[in-house]
Amino acid sequence: KEKQYLHNNIQELAKYYKYKKLSDFLANTNFLNLQVTDKSQSKIIALMDEVLKEKYNFSIAQCGAKSSKYIIYFDDVLATGTTFCRDIEKWLSNNSINNKTALSLFENKQIEIIASFFCYHTWGWGNAQFILAKKMNSERFLKGIILQYEYEIQNNTSFNEQKLNCIIPTIVEANANSYLDKLSATTNRDKAVRQYQVPQAESFFSSKENRIRFETIMLNEGIKIINRIEKLTVPNIRPLGYTIKSHQTFGLGTLYFTWSNISNTCPLVFWWNNNGWKGLFPVNNRGKKNNY
Repeated sequence: KEKQYLHNNIQELAKYYKYKKLSDFLANTNFLNLQVTDKSQSKIIALMDEVLKEKYNFSIAQCGAKSSKYIIYFDDVLATGTTFCRDIEKWLSNNSINNKTALSLFENKQIEIIASFFCYHTWGWGNAQFILAKKMNSERFLKGIILQYEYEIQNNTSFNEQKLNCIIPTIVEANANSYLDKLSATTNRDKAVRQYQVPQAESFFSSKENRIRFETIMLNEGIKIINRIEKLTVPNIRPLGYTIKSHQTFGLGTLYFTWSNISNTCPLVFWWNNNGWKGLFPVNNRGKKNNY
């Protein structure tokens, strides 16, 4: 399924940039491989290589032979946007093409950056655009990066009619409020819970009542796991998954897995493997030396 998605994406891009032949588009395209080898990016690039070989007798090694006009960044999930911002900022700051900095080429629309995710969060994407525009001092980052995705998690409560196809609890018991109060984080407390009437139309869970039941179970069990950790050294870890450490929330509550991994922004119940708990879906690149 993901190979078909990648195939559709590359065809759409060639059409969008008005190339009649896919090979001509690929000759002007480079795929960024910036993450450590046990993360998802290298696996996705390997899948794309398989697609190109099977469909077109072409390979990743042949891409960019003519130019690097189109820069494609792959990842499985964009959640907080932190990894994407860090990788793109570093690449733009440290690379040049034909003796011109990558940043200046992007600002002058001489190269295009395409961000392609299997899944992305609307809140995280908005944050990423804002952070890059501020750090790189360029407004082009606000709308200039092309976004491709297979699945959208609508979790930006600042927008109207978001599906909230994730976990944001509404009925919070005393133990959960106490947990929030003890966090060193100080921002976005208002986004830790949602109003009962939001979303207005329930399309993700089978009913509003079942949403509340499921959210409450995930939150309370996650708090139990957190409370069993003798010394929590990573402040980003929350009962409903990782989040930005300054956010006074329960975590992003992502409900999206791929064939190769699970995002650590999913509730702890799914992936935590310690403190008397065994998750069904271990995170592949956690717990390894120099990478935790």
